[in-house]
Amino acid sequence: IIIAIIVLVICSLTVLFHINNIYVTGDEVPYTQDEIVFASGIETDTNIIMENTSDVSQRVASALPYIESVEPIKHFPFEIELKVTASEIIGQAEGAGILIIDRTGRCIDRTDVLTKNVAVIRGTGVLNAEVGKTVSFGNDSALSNVVKMHDAFKKAGITDITVYNISDENKLCATYQNRIVINFGTSDNLDEKLEYAVQIIEQQKSGKQTGVLNLSRIPNDKQYAYFSPETLDETQVASVLE
Repeated sequence: IIIAIIVLVICSLTVLFHINNIYVTGDEVPYTQDEIVFASGIETDTNIIMENTSDVSQRVASALPYIESVEPIKHFPFEIELKVTASEIIGQAEGAGILIIDRTGRCIDRTDVLTKNVAVIRGTGVLNAEVGKTVSFGNDSALSNVVKMHDAFKKAGITDITVYNISDENKLCATYQNRIVINFGTSDNLDEKLEYAVQIIEQQKSGKQTGVLNLSRIPNDKQYAYFSPETLDETQVASVLE
């Protein structure tokens, strides 16, 4: 019996349980299944028990930056599933080209022209950037402030943000549809400030009025939330709307 068990164990680690199918599930990303499988380093005809998948996510994310992570799932006896989570883009910034940046601060792509439907981030002070790696910002609070505004808009269901201006952390601004600049002041109480922004945006959705919505004193002085009609300058708009 002991010999039989030993033989079974040896067979399971050598002859049996060879991977015959590797497939991809999860979020949609701009890569083919073959590209993702190749980047994972997992190959068919290898033993599924012996296959070490601990660094698969890191390998794939490094090679294919539009992917944030991959969860390798073993389906015994013969299959491995690669469950993909896409990188969440928060904006694009200038720095030796146009850098597409995700919420973790990684540069996931570098382009020559602005990408449509992706907000332009101004005031980051990009120092160094390499595709697939974390961007070095001169503005220490750049990433956290953009992520806070991005998340607040997402929670409020507001899209069509064309510009984030974070050059002054006491005057954080975001432009809606190249028409309305929302001045948040600091990043404190963003959710509450956006409750006021939503009301103004709803009123202005069908119009062409441009101007600045000042929410910098919310929630302390609610009567100071006001909209000032004015012409926006080139630093407050960006050609990213389709």
